[in-house]
Amino acid sequence: TATLNTTERTLILENVSSTEYLFIDSDAEFTIIVKGDTKIGSADSRTNGSALFSNDVSQLNIQVEQGAVFSLYTAEGNNIFLENGALKISGPGKFVANVTGDYPAIYTQKDIVFDQNLIAEVTSEQTGVYSNLGNITIDSVDRMTVKAQYLGLFAQSYDSVTDDSVASSITMRNSTVEITTAEESAVFCGAGGILIEDTSLMIKTDKEFYGYGLYSEGDVVIKGSKTDLSIEGATGISADKKIIIEGGTVDVSTVDTALLGWDGVTITEGIVNAESEAESAILARDGTYSISGDATRKL
Repeated sequence: TATLNTTERTLILENVSSTEYLFIDSDAEFTIIVKGDTKIGSADSRTNGSALFSNDVSQLNIQVEQGAVFSLYTAEGNNIFLENGALKISGPGKFVANVTGDYPAIYTQKDIVFDQNLIAEVTSEQTGVYSNLGNITIDSVDRMTVKAQYLGLFAQSYDSVTDDSVASSITMRNSTVEITTAEESAVFCGAGGILIEDTSLMIKTDKEFYGYGLYSEGDVVIKGSKTDLSIEGATGISADKKIIIEGGTVDVSTVDTALLGWDGVTITEGIVNAESEAESAILARDGTYSISGDATRKL
């Protein structure tokens, strides 16, 4: 069943199965509440074009209730497309986004948030999660897997309209995340920086392609005693500013440089294992390389 409340701007989907797209015709905040097993498209019968989209909604909230599953299967379009809005997907249920063709699974103009014990699976033949002018936040997510041919999480760093940079950021906090990419970087953002805090993050990129595990035009900050970061692939962590490690376990094994901080690398706590097959394990190009506290390293 589908229940629309135009006054509250909510849509309740309970055990809905559709092969057609869902269009949100609103320029205000709108909320979808998912109950039971609800799907738009399927692995055998995908929507032709975007499954869930809106041209004008300012904020789309998707609340997947306990025990519920919300699945979107798309061909030649986005699973979710918000031309001008922000997106928040919350648990504690399960969210599945699966797209074939040259489109990101999730595309928004503004911020993207995953939270509240969500379980998420994102699969794309292009980019997994794409924010054009906003930030990406993964907070208190029980498990999130992203498998993409190109970029895993991408917060655009350039505004083609204003011809200016975008200080976008990507944050992962109190979550378990796994990202696998074939030809590009797993995590990429602008000068707002990357923050990994009390998060288990496993990244694998293809060694044959020049993709980064983590890349930021600002700082990359890793902190929290519960953080467990593992990167395998072509290039490890690269920050146009600084890499700052304040806690946790960081294990990076790459072909190219494992840790590259253009303005320096600072390690104050935690355990850091950095290995490179062909280049430097840890490189501070124009700044200081500093280790203090209980930090350990393996070169």
